[in-house]
Amino acid sequence: RDRTPAEEETPAEETVTNPFTDVAETSAYYEGILWAVEKGITTGRTETTFVPGEDCTEANILTFLWRAEGSPAAETTENPFGEAVSETAYYYGAALWAFELGMIDETFAPNTPCTRAQAVRFMWIDAGSPTDVDAASFTDVAADADYAAAVNWAVDRGVTNGTGDGTTFSPDTVCTRGQIATFLYRAASYQAATTVGEAETTPAAE
Repeated sequence: RDRTPAEEETPAEETVTNPFTDVAETSAYYEGILWAVEKGITTGRTETTFVPGEDCTEANILTFLWRAEGSPAAETTENPFGEAVSETAYYYGAALWAFELGMIDETFAPNTPCTRAQAVRFMWIDAGSPTDVDAASFTDVAADADYAAAVNWAVDRGVTNGTGDGTTFSPDTVCTRGQIATFLYRAASYQAATTVGEAETTPAAE
C-alpha cells in the first residue's frame, strides 16, 4: 500500500558542533562560520575561538575564496608581486590564482583591510562577472562606481541586502571575519538552491 506522509522516511539531520565560545547560536554569522570551518575554508584563531569581529585583509578573503574553489593551482610560476608577497606565505597560492583571474594586479598589498566593496568585487569576478541582474538602489553606491556591478550581483544573489535600514551598502566599511564567512555561505547557498531548483531565501539587512 502507499505510505501516508506520516510514514515516509526522512533522513536524519547532521548536527554540526560549534567549538567556538565567541560564536553564539543567535549570531547572524553562526551558520556561515560553521559552514566555512566545516568546508575547510577557514579555521578558528584557536581551537575554541573564531574571533568573528576581527578585520579581514585582502589576503584573508582571497584565501577563503581560493579554498572554496578547491585551492586550484595557478599556471603562473613566477612571483608577479615582488618582495611584497613571499612565496612561502599562506596566501601565495591564492594570490597567484586571484592574479590570473584579474582580481588583483602586481601591486597587490596583502595586508590591506578588505572593504565591503572589494569583498563583493572579488566574489563577483570569481562568479564570472555576471551583469544580467537588476541595479540595486543604495544611496551610497554610484551607478558608475567600478564595483557597482558587483554590488548589484551580490544583492541579486542574496549575499547582502545592505546595511542599516537597507538603503545603504557602506562600501568603504572594512569586513570582519564573520561577515566574509557569511557572504561566502550565502553565495554558496544561493548556488545550491539554484542547482536543485529551490526558492531563494533573501537575508535580512545587516
